[in-house]
Amino acid sequence: SMEGVYDATLAVVADEEVRAQRAAARGHHAVDERAARQLTQDEKAARATFAVRNSGTVEELEEQLSGVLAALQETP
Repeated sequence: SMEGVYDATLAVVADEEVRAQRAAARGHHAVDERAARQLTQDEKAARATFAVRNSGTVEELEEQLSGVLAALQETP
């Protein structure tokens, strides 16, 4: 496990419906199969130092990421 190796981690999570739509748009139809082998979105967010939700617009994501960057820059 790589936990504890990094100063901070970032989880970018999205609602399951949004993830499925995006995967299908890229031609990936076995999303459930892949998701079954991974941590849930909630588990990823809980383990990360920072978590941002990527279920909305690009602008909303950029705003959240700017907040994470500001917090990282404040950390000694």
